[in-house]
Amino acid sequence: MGLIAVFFREQVLEETGYNIATKIDPANVIELTIKEQRISLFIVPGIPEDFNFQTKTRKEISVRDFEFMTT
Repeated sequence: MGLIAVFFREQVLEETGYNIATKIDPANVIELTIKEQRISLFIVPGIPEDFNFQTKTRKEISVRDFEFMTT
């Protein structure tokens, strides 16, 4: 697994409380560069909509928004 995917996995766990370690596919990513900043958007299927997302940090995130997509 690439370094960016490992970082993403750790950030998702810290910021949502959901462990995507078995769901992340480093090949399933959209990458682009905006104003010299590289942005990676990982597509992670199979996340249950009823999961109780909770941050593991205090007051780091004020708004969370997830887009659930169906095929």
